[in-house]
Amino acid sequence: MNVKKILAFALAAVMTMSSATVVMASEPQPSTGTTGSSTQFAHLEKKVTNVVYPTIANESNPFNFIVDAERLIAAAGGKYKAGAVTLPSPDNGVYFETATAGTYAGTSVDLTVTNKSSHSVNVSATAKATVGSGETMMDLVASDAVTGTDAVKLYLGLTVGSDTKALTADADGVTATASVAGVPDNFEVVSKSDGTFEYKVKDGADSETGDKAWKTTTINMTGKVNTVTDVGTAKAPTVAVTWTYADPTANYTVTYNANYDNADPATATESVANGAHPTGTSTGITRAGYTLAGWMTSATGTETVDLDTISAATTLYAKWTQNAAAPSATATQAVLEADKTAAITVDLGVGNKAATTVTGFVNKAYGNDWIEADAAAYSNGVITITSVDAVNVILAEEDEDARVFTITFDDSDETSVEVTLTAKE
Repeated sequence: MNVKKILAFALAAVMTMSSATVVMASEPQPSTGTTGSSTQFAHLEKKVTNVVYPTIANESNPFNFIVDAERLIAAAGGKYKAGAVTLPSPDNGVYFETATAGTYAGTSVDLTVTNKSSHSVNVSATAKATVGSGETMMDLVASDAVTGTDAVKLYLGLTVGSDTKALTADADGVTATASVAGVPDNFEVVSKSDGTFEYKVKDGADSETGDKAWKTTTINMTGKVNTVTDVGTAKAPTVAVTWTYADPTANYTVTYNANYDNADPATATESVANGAHPTGTSTGITRAGYTLAGWMTSATGTETVDLDTISAATTLYAKWTQNAAAPSATATQAVLEADKTAAITVDLGVGNKAATTVTGFVNKAYGNDWIEADAAAYSNGVITITSVDAVNVILAEEDEDARVFTITFDDSDETSVEVTLTAKE
């Protein structure tokens, strides 16, 4: 019985071991996993530009003005067009219309430019003074300290912010500029339903005050004229005023035009930071036989422009000055004969027209004067030799250099040319 039990336990143990062996011998499970998707946002430019210009009604142009150099309104008891008017104090003789009929001011009504941007901008105004064809403009002066009673001296000052420029008769006008700050605190990044983002102005930004209020600048013009007894025929100008803005963080391009046919290169460009001025250097533009005299705003112009007045994209045209031609002898084989005269034609060049006579003939080989200075005359590009002392020497010389002479003239540059003389017995 004990033997049976022992056998039974042994069998159970073997079965158990066998079962465990079957489990350990089963096939392993295959590996598995997943792939996650990614989302990338495009760059969001956190910069908004919005500059609001003033609106002007045609019937109330703030730059309409009166010039009363003889102070006739005051002499008429403060009346103009038969009606009483109110003049500014002090009375500078230049009157701008105001919003109140019959009331004039020494400075035009302010025009306000508002920067509703997230960044600063440079606001510029340009004023150009003109008169009618055939008319003479009043003398525009650079300071409001106008003096004298003989001729009209008119001062007109264009102001943007704190920058004031006096008007001139220059066709390009004058430009005043002010920097106007942006208000980045008035902008925010918002998420849109399509999964993108937007950088936009906050609701209620137009109602903000204090540091968050939109920043502004003003444009106006002021004037002053001296008092004279007779204004003469000179005319007060009309003034055209335009305004614009530029992003000081960006660049503008100035294009330089060589301004002559078959130029190589024909054009060049310069990238200039806003708020800065072009230099006009390193354009690579040249012209054989000419010197660059400056840059013009017109291909057919005559006046060069001051590059420090340029602050926006434009095209400039080269102005060239022809170089003085190198002096030369165009009849290099003049023949000298005893007891006769010889004529030598010379070109003294563009810059050497002041010569009136010959100051010497220096022999190239020997360095001495062979012909007396007073034995030769010069006029209109022709040298006339009236003495032929060199004939015999030239005939006797085999050295070609002995036949070459340096002829010098009496102009301020002491121009000289070389000629080869031959002699005839």
